[in-house]
Amino acid sequence: MQQNELQLLTDAYNRYKDTNMRGSSIWFNDMSSIERKSILDSLSLLEEYGYIRLTARAVGFCEFKLTVEGIKFAENGYKEPEPAPLFKGDNSVFINGSQNTVSNNYNEISVDVSSSDLPDDCKKLIEELLYELKNPYITPEKKSNVINKFLTDISSGAISGTAATGLTFLLKSLFSHIGL
Repeated sequence: MQQNELQLLTDAYNRYKDTNMRGSSIWFNDMSSIERKSILDSLSLLEEYGYIRLTARAVGFCEFKLTVEGIKFAENGYKEPEPAPLFKGDNSVFINGSQNTVSNNYNEISVDVSSSDLPDDCKKLIEELLYELKNPYITPEKKSNVINKFLTDISSGAISGTAATGLTFLLKSLFSHIGL
């Protein structure tokens, strides 16, 4: 956006802030035809961007109204909003949360488990548990069975020495991701 367009938009926004009226007008008295054409071109461009809407146009003046997009643009420091990141992948991503708080992000916990220094058999059991629990269609009964199976497996004779370490790590990771 050129300086002319930015100045017109800034003036219109400042008027809106001062008077709470979105409408503005420009009178072309005492302007050369070059200045008039430059202003009209700038207003046309601002209208194409969607920042203003021309409401009246005549030989001696031009009226326009600041749009909601124009107000948002001005309130964002006259910068376009940053595009939201888009992540594509398989259905293994399950995030349940609102606004800026994300909870139950099993993938972050899974990354914590993968990068931990737990024994491989313990990591595998925890990752299997998380994989099954992140299924949004799992029934409460099936979820209980999955948890019971995990507790049985982790406390069985084969890996009972690492049961306390594995459970401690898993609980610490879970609590850190829910803000406790």
